[in-house]
Amino acid sequence: MGWKDDHMWICFPHSKTDQVGERNEPKSIYANPICPAICPILAMGVYLMSHSPDTRKLFPGGSQYHRFVNCLQKVMTLPERGECDESSNAQDAPYDYRAIRKAVCQELQRLGMNKEDLGTHSIRKGAATYCTSGSTHCPSVTAVSDRASWNNGTIPKTYFKYEAASDLFVGRTACGLPIHSAMFASLPPQFKKGNDELVQSTIQLCFPTLPGNMNGILIHCLASIVYHFDYLRKELDPSHPLWSCALFRDTGIYEQLKEQVLVLLPTDVPIEMNESSENMMCTVQVPIYRSTGCPPHVTSLVHEKQWMMKTQLLQEKLDQVVAGNEQLVAANEQLRLKQDSMMQKMEVEFKEIVNYFKQSQGKNEENRLLLLQQLEVSMQQNHGHENFTVQMQLREVVAKLQEGWDMQKRMIENLQQQQLELLQHLQQQQQQQQQQQ
Repeated sequence: MGWKDDHMWICFPHSKTDQVGERNEPKSIYANPICPAICPILAMGVYLMSHSPDTRKLFPGGSQYHRFVNCLQKVMTLPERGECDESSNAQDAPYDYRAIRKAVCQELQRLGMNKEDLGTHSIRKGAATYCTSGSTHCPSVTAVSDRASWNNGTIPKTYFKYEAASDLFVGRTACGLPIHSAMFASLPPQFKKGNDELVQSTIQLCFPTLPGNMNGILIHCLASIVYHFDYLRKELDPSHPLWSCALFRDTGIYEQLKEQVLVLLPTDVPIEMNESSENMMCTVQVPIYRSTGCPPHVTSLVHEKQWMMKTQLLQEKLDQVVAGNEQLVAANEQLRLKQDSMMQKMEVEFKEIVNYFKQSQGKNEENRLLLLQQLEVSMQQNHGHENFTVQMQLREVVAKLQEGWDMQKRMIENLQQQQLELLQHLQQQQQQQQQQQ
């Protein structure tokens, strides 16, 4: 047994229908992070951390068949009063399995079944039925037969051969992942930093008797236990041997691992081998491996989910742009109001200045006429040569006054022209702002 990509694999050296081991191809087993109650990787992790098997046998006992029969029959039988479960492993002694037996018997009663209706082959039959009949797009019968190690006769054995891709599909289906959803491509719980020093030291602490070639399995078993800790705390009895493991005796180790564990969504990693992870919407930096065993329709669902996520991100950005435009419109409206106020104020000030100059011009005109009359009277009274100089001086004074009056008139006209140009400029700015909005 070992770990490859996103799944665990096991090989049986021989079976009832293959005594010489001609068909000992690896069988893939996947995690189900969506439903931890039926997750094989989580169950394996709880078992290994609770029992600490030796390096030669995964399960204790000389006959696994009889061991499984006895366990199955016992778990479907109500415990008698005063009965206490005894385990073959001393480490299990403090744990009472009677609550589990009661729960199983109650579930059988709810389904209208008896313990005689279930046997050692019921699990295999049920899994095969589910894989071949649980959907209109399910694994082939040949792939399920190879998975179950069934002998279908000479012709199927000759013409239908094992292929890894079909077994991967069977493995994903058998673990209970939803085949009509993009979540069918879910990856198992893993650590962000992979097999770092903390993870490796915790594996040596929690699985001290297991060989190094199981390291890949143990990493993902540990990640599943840490990820589903809340579920385990809720469902397992406080006296379960799992809670006596070193991982939970030292809460500091668990807290550090909790910060590193995560489950990647199908949209976070490439589905096909030739698909670049740069095109995916992966928001975390983790050791990436592809989702295997996915049929074409699941790949299409994942791609559709990715486009939906991209569309959602674009919509969020568009909403931000719209919100920014609304703020800009509000700011422009405030600026327009300020400009209108300034224009009104400037118009009032210009009118006051123009009125002042007009009043000054009127007074100057009166003074000019008065001086001209006085000049004419003076010239009529003084016809002599001696008054010629005085008359010239008076004419020069009148000319300078006329020049000053003309200058004031031009200033008034210039101010009126500037006022008109400023108003036109402000109106053009308002029109440009309205066009931008």
